[in-house]
Amino acid sequence: MIIAFSLFTTAFLTIQVAAIPAAQASDDAVADEVTTAIEEVAPEEAGAWDNPIILVHGFIGGYGLTPWYKLKDRLVSWGCPRSKIFEMRFKDAIFASNVQNAYELRDYVNYVLSVTGASKVDLIGHSMGGLSTRYYIRNLGGIYKVDDYVSLGTPQHGTWLAIIPLAYASIGALEMRPGSSFLNALNAGDETPGSVHYTAIYAYMDELVYPYWTAKLYDGATNKGKWWVGHIGLLFDYTVACWTRDAVKY
Repeated sequence: MIIAFSLFTTAFLTIQVAAIPAAQASDDAVADEVTTAIEEVAPEEAGAWDNPIILVHGFIGGYGLTPWYKLKDRLVSWGCPRSKIFEMRFKDAIFASNVQNAYELRDYVNYVLSVTGASKVDLIGHSMGGLSTRYYIRNLGGIYKVDDYVSLGTPQHGTWLAIIPLAYASIGALEMRPGSSFLNALNAGDETPGSVHYTAIYAYMDELVYPYWTAKLYDGATNKGKWWVGHIGLLFDYTVACWTRDAVKY
């Protein structure tokens, strides 16, 4: 069962990534092309991009299946030094729990702070990566080391896709079930603790996080929904990239 689950999820996301060129023809495609030249030369305000940015992959994304490259390139074109963009990959991208991932993230944040000399980081989590990231912030001291938090298609309150039998092969998948003990604890009380700025970005047509409103955060978070993109498409969409930029720029 475990092998079958791994093959199924890997094949599913691989097909999605391969299909991205067609999916990129969103309502923002024209604006993306027109503004590219302007973005690359636009001067940045003082104080922008002070914090290093850590990209946190989701379920099985650590095997190189999270296509961060378009978002990275756009952030760089908007003035963010490429040297300030880091990519976190967990040791176990399928079977580990979000708690285990959060401990790894804690150590990686400390590493990034040590090599950059920064006092805080900005975290951008895709899919399940947004849950591991929130656990780190809430329970492992991240509340003092994170300035901005952005989730892209994260099942903050679970996804019904996680109820399929194959999900039993992964602790992380089980934790994404609506009403799981992990999610109940993570969302108990204040969903956005501390002075961290929280932004939750989601796709109305997300085929993996269903229903879409489970990707929202409450208690003061900024929530933004996008039409005509899917779960992986969030990483390629121009408007989503703009929202992400605005959330982490200062």
